[in-house]
Order: sequence, then structure tokens, then C-alpha cells
Amino acid sequence: MPITAVPDHVAAAVPDLEKAHARWRDRLGGGDRAGDGLFLGFRNWQYQFRGGSVLELLEGSDEPAAAFVRDFLDRFGPRVHHVTLKVPDLVAALEVLDAAGLDVVDVDTSTPRMTGGRRRSCARRRSAG
Repeated sequence: MPITAVPDHVAAAVPDLEKAHARWRDRLGGGDRAGDGLFLGFRNWQYQFRGGSVLELLEGSDEPAAAFVRDFLDRFGPRVHHVTLKVPDLVAALEVLDAAGLDVVDVDTSTPRMTGGRRRSCARRRSAG
């Protein structure tokens, strides 16, 4: 059974958010949507483009909570970090993903403050292909 989902945003890890601003906002016209705060130890910024697509950039810091961004950049370099899909029922979507054999991690079915009241989970990169 397929899940019902709509794309929310694509996120990329970058080593320098200011240099990335020059590309995504200044040269390619991404409109500022949200960000430029220290969020759980890392900086992030979202740009919205014509047509509604959203790009989020993640930059690590020296904070322990930002290790996942630093580790990702050390291992893979600047590139796509994750794709976020919105689903109407997270628990039902997780059941479908599990039945399909996808490796889902960081499951949180509560409504944490960090996601603006949304529940979330992540599929491992190796499950994407």
C-alpha cells in the first residue's frame, strides 16, 4: 500500500552558510522563508522559490548537538542531507515503510517543540535507493 505524501522541503548540508546565501538567495533568487538561528546547535536557513519549492541549508557548529551536520560534511562533503515529506498520518506511514523494508530511524510520534508541533521520523539514506 503506498503512503500519501507531499514534498515539504529538501535540505543540504553546507560548510559555510554565508557563502551558500550568495548562491541560493542572491544569485538564484531564493526568497528568505525562515532560519538563521542556532537551532539545536546548528544553523539553518530556508529559501522558497517560485512555484513553492523549499530548500533548507544546514551548517554545523561547535555545539555537541551539531555533530550530525559536521559528521555528515566530513564524510560526504556538501550535498543533499535529507528530503522531507508531509504525511497526514505518521503512524500509518511508518507501518507502510516498515512493511516495505525501509530502515526508519529517529522516530518521534510525540509532538515536540522543535518541529513546530509536527511529529517526525527519518529513513536512512541507504533506504532511499
